[in-house]
Amino acid sequence: RLFILLSPIALFLTGCENDDDNNGTLNQVENIINYNPAENYKGTYDITLQKNIALEFCKVEGVMGTDEFIVRSQDSGEYTYVNWGYKYAGVQGDEYGYYDRVSYNDTILIGLGFSDTWQVGKYDLLLVRDNNYQVIDQFNFMVLKDIEVDITQAKGGVLKVKANGWDVATDAVIDSLEFIDKSTQTVVEKIASAYKGGNDYESIVFTKDKYQSGDYELWIARWNYGFRQKICDFSYFRYEFVNSDPMQKDANGNYYLQFYLDEINEGDSYIVTTESPYIGAYIDRNKKLDPANWDPETKIYTYTLDEDCWMADMEDGMTFAVRLTLSKISINVAGSNKLKL
Repeated sequence: RLFILLSPIALFLTGCENDDDNNGTLNQVENIINYNPAENYKGTYDITLQKNIALEFCKVEGVMGTDEFIVRSQDSGEYTYVNWGYKYAGVQGDEYGYYDRVSYNDTILIGLGFSDTWQVGKYDLLLVRDNNYQVIDQFNFMVLKDIEVDITQAKGGVLKVKANGWDVATDAVIDSLEFIDKSTQTVVEKIASAYKGGNDYESIVFTKDKYQSGDYELWIARWNYGFRQKICDFSYFRYEFVNSDPMQKDANGNYYLQFYLDEINEGDSYIVTTESPYIGAYIDRNKKLDPANWDPETKIYTYTLDEDCWMADMEDGMTFAVRLTLSKISINVAGSNKLKL
């Protein structure tokens, strides 16, 4: 069988999902060469998808210049032929390195390059000789690896992500971050990655007004070839007033407002500010959140203004602003009324 190498990864064949391909042209064997993956100093690979990539395998003895290397997707069984060569001393292990099949070395460079044929997932590396192949090792294509996520500030619209593999483009932003509604799997928001390098954790800020209370996923997408990887799950609670006119008046003439609150912890406090251009501002400071005023099923908290509130002096038709500050989590909720109470 003649193998034609069109480019480092141009030849894309559909293979099978078992050990022998569907046409019977390739058979798995164990002893084309003697190779122990445990002796490969890089071991099994987690590879981040960059523009140019090469894998380096050491102690690969017995490979002939007429042999070929292919990679097989563990998900689809598809085969992709790749360029390879013996490594020259001093040549860096990247796609721009010089691949040579004449000057023998027990270190092999496998050029993966940049191609829309790759997907996030696991691949087997196969050595092919005549109609036989041997599984040499495997690697895992990822957009990011070694991911650590801090979601403690999600209530404020901030996620912090630490990872390896961010692609810092000099001429364009090639990574985008997608926020997915977990229940509907629809994209709520897509923002460009602002990664600049040098930071331990990257702060990712999303637009809180676009989100309802619920569960979400954060994904990263690279280029336009479908390279997508899930970064994390997180929950978001939308703090907002229950009524479009936040301030209401009950049958006894008491002014109150209601807002949604996900939980009450000991020491939680809040500030309510009502301000009118006609009279001025009234600030009710450092009120402790009282569980007696909160319905854990509806998540509604009811706040009643003090009896001496200046609202009693307001006249029908006046407008005023209402701002709620949940101090412990630094959340502000704003609204406005036209007084018709």
